[in-house]
Amino acid sequence: MNKYWEEQKKKYYSEVTEDQVVSRIKECQFVVEKLEKDTLWQTVLKDANNWIVNIDGNWQDQYEIDKLNQMRVVKLAANQIRNMKQGYVQEWKMAQEELDRRRDPEAVEKDYDAT
Repeated sequence: MNKYWEEQKKKYYSEVTEDQVVSRIKECQFVVEKLEKDTLWQTVLKDANNWIVNIDGNWQDQYEIDKLNQMRVVKLAANQIRNMKQGYVQEWKMAQEELDRRRDPEAVEKDYDAT
């Protein structure tokens, strides 16, 4: 996905409690499961895809920089909507990996200052 987003999420998960990680896993799982089945969400996705297709098919005919910038903003927003579910899936996996890491008895944190 986005390198900045990944770095921020890793930082976040390194600073929160295990209960907060578990809670976020449940939230992400809930969102993903609901979005997969929701007909309203399918309509929103269809509309976002239509906006992207429309902009991709018409940008070359636009010569006004202000309108090009507006098209760019709409396309960025539509892409964000289109990729939203995948973002939750990715965060769910990241949180689950953090939880697994914390609960792994073989993973011993080393304190390099205590030598």
